[in-house]
Amino acid sequence: MLLVNFSNVSKDYAGNPVFDEIDLEILEGERIGLVGENGSGKSTQYILLPGLDTPTEGVISRRRNLTIGYLSQEIDPLQHTKTVFEVVSERSAELSTLSATLHQLEAQMADPDTTSDPGAMDNILQAYGKAQERFEAAGGYTLAHEVETVLHGLLFSYQDIYTPIRHLSGGEKSRLQLARLMLTDANFLLLDEPTNNLDIPSIEVLEAALQEFEGTILTVSHDRYFLDKLVTKIVAIDDDGRIEVYPGNFLYYAEKRKAA
Repeated sequence: MLLVNFSNVSKDYAGNPVFDEIDLEILEGERIGLVGENGSGKSTQYILLPGLDTPTEGVISRRRNLTIGYLSQEIDPLQHTKTVFEVVSERSAELSTLSATLHQLEAQMADPDTTSDPGAMDNILQAYGKAQERFEAAGGYTLAHEVETVLHGLLFSYQDIYTPIRHLSGGEKSRLQLARLMLTDANFLLLDEPTNNLDIPSIEVLEAALQEFEGTILTVSHDRYFLDKLVTKIVAIDDDGRIEVYPGNFLYYAEKRKAA
């Protein structure tokens, strides 16, 4: 089934052409690698697909129920004080707040100053019970289990899950972004250099997660080994703003280009 269709699409910036009358079909379930030299227009294609920008000429049609998820390399600086769990479970602001409250109360209950003060401990237990009831009523334990399962699968320890993201390495932030993406209802993933900052075990986790994803994937990547394992179609953009489509992985594309 057709998800996105480019019909006679051209794009220029201040009179400088990027694409020239391109046609492209993206079908449900395809795994597409978008390749080309730096400056060839990959980033422009990436933002035209979901409608973050509009073509200068031509039409881009999208299926009505298309839901796009992005794997970005950047995290909003305003979120840097939040924990990994809070950022990943942000589908519900109330649940995120209650989860943070429960975690803070658990830390207070483990504090020696609290355990030695029966009155203080009683107040904390009462507050914890009320927060726990609200959390359960809002479906928090179902979401919490789902979030923790995804994060553990992406190599986050229990301690990592409740660490502020400002303390994460570049690779951990990339895995965090992947966790957020896996917990959305997206049926089309756009991945921008997804293996950047990842070590080999993290890349293997990423590859396994994407292989299990049932929707459509389009990725911009310079990692030819990653492309070979994931994609089944290459869309190549040349320096003249034209595209060629190759029905195979990166190795197939490279061999065809070499033979041409």
